[in-house]
Amino acid sequence: MEGKIKIIQCNIQSLKKHREELQRVLIGEDYSVALLQETWTQELYETSTRYKISGYHSVFDSREDGYGGSAIFIKNSFNYRKVVIDNLSGNSQAVAIAIPKSQIVVVSVYLAPSVTAEDFEEDITKIFESLRNYRKVIIGGDWNAHHIAWGNASCDRKGGIFMELVNQYNWLVLNDGQSTFVPVQLNRRSTAIDVSLCSADLYGELQWTVLEYGVGSEHMAIQIAANHEQSSKGDKWIYNRKKIYDQLTTLDHTEVRSWEDLTGKVQRIYKNSRKRDKRTPKYWWSPEVEEAWKTKTQARREFNKVGSLENLIKFKKASALFQRRKKVEKEAKWKEFVEQISPLTSSKELWQKIGRLTGKKAHRKENNLLLDDSELAEKFLDLHFGQNNQVDTSGLGGSFATYDILDEPRWKNIIESKNSNSAPGEDKITYGMLRQLQPEVVQILLEDLNRQWRRGYPGEMLKTIKVVAIPKIGKDQSTLEGKRPISLVPTCTKVVNTAVLEELKVVLEARNILPPKSFGFRKGLSTNTCVSYVINKIMGNRRDGNLTSIIFVDLSNAFCSVKVDTLQKIMSENRVPSELNCWITNFLTNRKIVLQTNDKKLTRIISEGLPQGDVLSPTLFNVYTAQMHEIQVDGVELVQYADDFGIIVTAKSLEMLETKGQAYLDSFVETATTLNLTINPEKTKTILFQASNKSLDYKINGTVIETVRSHGYLGVVLDRSLTFGRHTKELKEKVNDRLNMVKVISGVKAGGHPETMLNIHKALIRSTLEYGSTVYNNAAKTNLTGLGVINNQSLRKATGCTKSTPLNTLLAISGLESLAIRHDYIAGKEIARNIAQQTAVGQQLIGTAIRNNTEENKISFMEKVFFKHFQMFDAIMPIIRKCPQYPGRDSYRNCQVPWLFRCSTGQITHIWTTHKGAKREG
Repeated sequence: MEGKIKIIQCNIQSLKKHREELQRVLIGEDYSVALLQETWTQELYETSTRYKISGYHSVFDSREDGYGGSAIFIKNSFNYRKVVIDNLSGNSQAVAIAIPKSQIVVVSVYLAPSVTAEDFEEDITKIFESLRNYRKVIIGGDWNAHHIAWGNASCDRKGGIFMELVNQYNWLVLNDGQSTFVPVQLNRRSTAIDVSLCSADLYGELQWTVLEYGVGSEHMAIQIAANHEQSSKGDKWIYNRKKIYDQLTTLDHTEVRSWEDLTGKVQRIYKNSRKRDKRTPKYWWSPEVEEAWKTKTQARREFNKVGSLENLIKFKKASALFQRRKKVEKEAKWKEFVEQISPLTSSKELWQKIGRLTGKKAHRKENNLLLDDSELAEKFLDLHFGQNNQVDTSGLGGSFATYDILDEPRWKNIIESKNSNSAPGEDKITYGMLRQLQPEVVQILLEDLNRQWRRGYPGEMLKTIKVVAIPKIGKDQSTLEGKRPISLVPTCTKVVNTAVLEELKVVLEARNILPPKSFGFRKGLSTNTCVSYVINKIMGNRRDGNLTSIIFVDLSNAFCSVKVDTLQKIMSENRVPSELNCWITNFLTNRKIVLQTNDKKLTRIISEGLPQGDVLSPTLFNVYTAQMHEIQVDGVELVQYADDFGIIVTAKSLEMLETKGQAYLDSFVETATTLNLTINPEKTKTILFQASNKSLDYKINGTVIETVRSHGYLGVVLDRSLTFGRHTKELKEKVNDRLNMVKVISGVKAGGHPETMLNIHKALIRSTLEYGSTVYNNAAKTNLTGLGVINNQSLRKATGCTKSTPLNTLLAISGLESLAIRHDYIAGKEIARNIAQQTAVGQQLIGTAIRNNTEENKISFMEKVFFKHFQMFDAIMPIIRKCPQYPGRDSYRNCQVPWLFRCSTGQITHIWTTHKGAKREG
């Protein structure tokens, strides 16, 4: 029904079992909302894929025993807000949502037959009271109550209570007297226990119909059509990428004279290369399954009309045939999927298939009320970006560049190194599109970008940034706190800023501007490097008989709080070339952000903060916060990864620990305040690394920081005893979920090729176990044992070996090393890289060797590997970075490769001939 919200109400008796059939009905009949009763769902799996229907949001109220339950499915082109209903008795469930775009509240209710009359009355009163303040409400439920008012032959006590409450709260009954429960049995009477209600404001706009089929139960489905227009702006478009690319290759230099010209062309190409996304049921829902479903539905209609033995048998047979056809098609399609994975499958295609298995490649549209509520969207912009802040740029100054930032080789290197499908900005241009352009068009675009670079000021198009609200995991998506902004910078801006970043990094490394313990977004450093440094530090303190605590600082809205004028001053003080400083400052000043809602575009001109999504932002934040590492308190040091700060405090006693930590924390808060950064004391936590329940008395502005037993830090859960019990437990759960995928693929009769299965094992299982392995291998042996077991289970499934196959034979057949050897290898690579690049971790390891403080039970896993292969690591030559100014040039960017190469090789030769052990054979 075009232009109407269509609602289906049905008792489904197990959503898990009948999900595919429900999906066929929702998509085939284009229902906007489904009100479901007896979903038989479990709260533990509500957010998993077990109950998911593609193209729909879902909200549940599950019963503790896994039966009963109610749910609402709503098309993801609508956004919604949950309506709170007071707690009901154990056998009653109700869920309600408000749809702002249509200003309607829809409610699904299930009251089990076992609910007592007293609880029945109390529960319905709570439901109706929760909805009292809403003008337009539709309620669909299985009430298990009988009354002549909605089509039953008699009334019962619950029916009388229900009717009295309906009248008291001024609800109107939509039922027209038709039976809604038709037992598939002979000589059983049909009844009406599914009742639909609405508020008076909607009664004249609704059409109520009992359909001639049910979904999963003997209850008939009910259709409610509301004359409230849907917005077509939420519809999803499918773009023909090949068609777009083909049209881009035909563009020539007469059509494109600037980036503005290219943007206009791309907009028109997009419109000519799209079509509406019409979702279909599951990929295995073949014409045969569709025919079997229609036959079953028709048989149900005939039985409803004439409840004879012949029609009953016909319906039973049709139902059985439908279930069998579903099973056969599922197995056939899955077998076909597995057979597509072979040793000849490309890495890209294999990762795409793995992505679909893990759900990472699924495009899920999140509930986003900002699209429907412009007032809420304005508050979102206020929260993260503030009001319009256009400043006078005439006094920014700075020297203009005398050289081009981009040439064809650098352009090609940047474009080829990026993901073709990286999210575009407001101009909708992707890296993949830029690769299709003819050389003469590229040359014109380079001239345009270099012209803007030389004048030191990016044009308006380069500074127009699309802002998208993305979900925060575990937060209510209908609130401002449940969203955070991400900036989609135009691709042309990202290309220029990538080149600028390359120049900036050369300067930062040459002048040692960034502190050694600032690990974020720097070559050769990673989250693992940062956490490894922390663990090594704690273990070293234990060897020295010292106590350690770490304060994990949480900054509120850190990137958006950066003051651009302060950043400009910091770069000037660090002698960043003026052309780089000028471009960066002008890019950040008076940039335009755009947030698209369903009915309009909201824009702001802002001059503060760093856009989260631009390649420059992480490095600029490191520069901005470098002075925090200059705070000096004996026994305290700061580690940083982007906006994650950790303050490591070392002392002999608990009193000294608190004194030193508080002194550093006070200076840290003061420095953060001068940088316009705000610390959230509620989210800031501290751990005392000893087997004690003592709490530390650290305070931020009078608020005591919570002392916790464990805390998640950069993907690893640290606990006070460093046994990593919680981390390994969570890791086992994650790997076990992926192991189930391996079991399913290898369990099909046709099976996957062993070589392919081993590739899947590496991608799904081994890669997950490898992250943080240099850190969590400090765990107790009992915590590590289970991980090895899971790894071996996966290898057995991949190779087809039985459970009785000896471990050494299993490893030989698979051609893979054991998990312990693999982790040693990963740690060895990490150590070699840290020593060669002279990172904080490398210096830490060398310092430990010099002190010769290596008690076996008090050294970290990384240190064990280091000492085990000490001679090999001792022979590694550190990399010397030498980047002199090229004669006759005044910029670090002009360190030409041949000149740098000669200087570097000369230094390396000198080190090799003089380094300890250089004359050893081999």
